[in-house]
Amino acid sequence: MDFAKFSKSLWTLIERKSFFKRFINLPKESNSYKLFRSIVERATVELYGKDQVVFLRDRIGIVVMGSIEIRKHNNNNLMKPFIVKKAIEGDVLGWADGDR
Repeated sequence: MDFAKFSKSLWTLIERKSFFKRFINLPKESNSYKLFRSIVERATVELYGKDQVVFLRDRIGIVVMGSIEIRKHNNNNLMKPFIVKKAIEGDVLGWADGDR
């Protein structure tokens, strides 16, 4: 999705999500708000379908709609990954070691 083309509707959607609510009430003149806004404006929105595998290598993702199962493989059974966590709306992915 083109953030520039759909910026108002995407911004409205993103502002409502739990992860972002902490930033919305910052004073618009504050450096924290300006930094947050610049990061969001450079972000890309990617949509993934059910059962699609997502690799975030060197990126961070935020679930804004739906949920994602985070799975890992172990050395005992490489063919059958196990579920580590179910990420839901507002969860940040790729930030902590436990969610990679």
